Amino acid sequence: MVVGQKRTRKKPDITEEQRALILAVACEPPSNSGYVHTHWTDRLLAQEVVRRGIVESVWIFVLDNLNTHVSATLVYLIALLCGIPFDNLGAKGKSGVLKNKESRKAFLEDMNHRIRFVYTPKHCSWLNQIENWFGGLGRRVLNRGSFASVAELNAKILADIEFYNTTAKPMDWKYDGLPKNENKITNAI
Repeated sequence: MVVGQKRTRKKPDITEEQRALILAVACEPPSNSGYVHTHWTDRLLAQEVVRRGIVESVWIFVLDNLNTHVSATLVYLIALLCGIPFDNLGAKGKSGVLKNKESRKAFLEDMNHRIRFVYTPKHCSWLNQIENWFGGLGRRVLNRGSFASVAELNAKILADIEFYNTTAKPMDWKYDGLPKNENKITNAI
């Protein structure tokens, strides 16, 4: 919030009543809802509260810290999908949510939204490795693939995973947590 600017209160996407109902579901064992699990996972709980009609849907995206992942365009899209009036967003580069990258990121991370983003720490290379692995799966199995059934697709994916696991090697992590210039200075001392 900008000092001197009137704060506009928006209605949260998840009401207090919905929060209470979600908490009630979370306190029940999953077996009461027909699941074989002994404890709720985030995904399973979200699936159950949507199934019961407590919330329309909850989407959580995990992203790295690229500037494009906090763009004004993305803020507008999330506002539209969450029913947040655009006039509550302010002006890009001037005020409100759209003022700067930090304010846009805070808006996108807001837990009151039914669509929200979780950002990995900078230099979080594991996400890149996952992206690389899925890219490889696409090249090896999915691209130009023709599958007679979902079962055949599933079998080919599982066979690729089994093959990958026989040839995979541990990552040789290079990042030591220091900016490049500091790393050179530290190594020279």
